[in-house]
Amino acid sequence: MTEPPGAREDDAANGDARGDIAVLVADLHLAAGEGDPFSDDDRFAEAIAGLLASAAGRRLRLVCLGDTFDFPAVTLAGQRATPATAPEEAVQKLDRILDAHPMTMKAFRSVVDAGHRVDLVAGNHDMELLMPGVQARLREALGAEAGGVEVHPWMLYVPGVLYAEHGQQHHDFNRFPWLGTTSPCAHGRLDVPAGSFLDAVVHLRRRQRGASTSAQAVQAARLVVGLLGALLRLSQAERRRKQREQLLPSLTPPGLPAAAVLGIDRAAAATPASIARRAVAMATARLRPSRAPARSPYMHAAARAVHHVLTAEQSSAPFYVFGHTHVAEDVALGDGARYLNPGTWSTMTRSVPGGDRRCGVVVIEWGDRAVPRAELRCPV
Repeated sequence: MTEPPGAREDDAANGDARGDIAVLVADLHLAAGEGDPFSDDDRFAEAIAGLLASAAGRRLRLVCLGDTFDFPAVTLAGQRATPATAPEEAVQKLDRILDAHPMTMKAFRSVVDAGHRVDLVAGNHDMELLMPGVQARLREALGAEAGGVEVHPWMLYVPGVLYAEHGQQHHDFNRFPWLGTTSPCAHGRLDVPAGSFLDAVVHLRRRQRGASTSAQAVQAARLVVGLLGALLRLSQAERRRKQREQLLPSLTPPGLPAAAVLGIDRAAAATPASIARRAVAMATARLRPSRAPARSPYMHAAARAVHHVLTAEQSSAPFYVFGHTHVAEDVALGDGARYLNPGTWSTMTRSVPGGDRRCGVVVIEWGDRAVPRAELRCPV
């Protein structure tokens, strides 16, 4: 098979044909302070050390598949309750996260120091990664100013091997309608979707325990206004789809046709009406748990839709890896393709039949085999 981008050019010359390895994790939700969803620094560092040792002689890519950092969960003194972070606030929040998780940051840095690379795919809790100041601070912290760390706004693609994304673009509540078409801070602060304001209500209730009822009401009212504004922006973005699609090709990863990005975006389109239908379904599931869907069918459908688009563009991959659901899964999509999800390393787990495994990684190996192989593991 044709070697994908990033494969070692000197493998044949050195007599080493073992190929490359990608290790994908998702939804660490690193935060800082009370209620931090991530507390497995030692286990994560041990897992990374073991994976580095097993990758000897091969080029390793550690892919953090979104929500690596939980910016909305981090508070700053005097900050109002909003998930719409300003660039300077985002850097301050990142500093707090780095200070709170030195062992995990050291694990990331060990990957870079060993000559490997770290790929960070932005998710709905860490879209701040698209801000230049945040990227510069993170590269400095990981010793990667000269390279070794790359941020992906939406999708990561290795031809013939892997298509990966966080998954929020396929989730009505959490879709960023501006992604790929404008600055993340076109209005001065991060332009977040409706779901971010719903998450903010949870954080607000935790932060304001003991606060006056009137103060809570004011903050809640601000979040409701933000939610309505997010729905309005989503509706406007879909009405301007032609203009959006003229700019979307800028997101095209190497090796993937621009038409595939357009097809994936169309398949993931969301409207206020689709959000309303999902809200009704969620409310029904809460009221009648016995009728709650097993696992994550909407993400399975998204993976199948992406596979269909890529197949039509003769760019299909055997493995489609997503995060976002916090449910570790390995599901056949048909045509030999598989959907994989490493689940979450955070405490934000879901009580879903067959999907309660935490601390997962997806390991994909290629280059030394006629057919790439993938495995969902719990390494520690």
